[in-house]
Amino acid sequence: MSEDNISESPAESPSAPGAPPELVPHPTPLASAPKAYVETVQKGLQFVIYGTLAQIGFALLVLIASVGASFLGETVVNVVGLLAALIGTGIAAIVLMGWMRFSEPDESVAGEHDGAEPRKLVRLAVYILAGLYALNLLASLLAFIGLGILALPVSLLLFLATAFMLFAAMGYVNWMATRIPSEETYERSKMYRWLLPLLYFPGCALIVAPLVGLVLYLLLLFKVKEEIEGVQGASPA
Repeated sequence: MSEDNISESPAESPSAPGAPPELVPHPTPLASAPKAYVETVQKGLQFVIYGTLAQIGFALLVLIASVGASFLGETVVNVVGLLAALIGTGIAAIVLMGWMRFSEPDESVAGEHDGAEPRKLVRLAVYILAGLYALNLLASLLAFIGLGILALPVSLLLFLATAFMLFAAMGYVNWMATRIPSEETYERSKMYRWLLPLLYFPGCALIVAPLVGLVLYLLLLFKVKEEIEGVQGASPA
């Protein structure tokens, strides 16, 4: 079997002695990318990570506030819901902006290796979530004035869109792993592309499942962040 055939179908003999790793490194590694591009990617990933951590902390605050508001009447509950939607949308915007920056195209890479397909998918997920967060604000405003008809369907759509975002995001991380290059990140993101959406949406019936998925998601992103920092100094100006 030729070397080209091995590259095209790396999974044929994954356990064979001396078999090449499944990861096929990108012809233009991240270390040779323009420094401005690497900085944009790095900052975008920071927005995603720290924005996600802020979402977790804020969700805990909202949970506590909602429990307290439940003793003070429906009006207070609706006020808390509206404020939560406003602030939560702002934090979500930081995360979505982070994914846009992280998926910024590298002008020095063209053709079949430019990551256009995973980039389109992750940006489509960003646009869908941005629209749904805006719709969620409207639903919260309507609930505040006593019309909660949109709350449940919008919440369901947000769940589905977030699961799709996880799928798309892991696909882009998988492509970025070929540029770093990182075999471990490549393998983990390939597995997480299906695992995380399953843990998040169907797994929401079990409270622990989304929490496990969230931990796996953040640990992988922190790893990618460290790997990009490792190659950042080697990038040309």
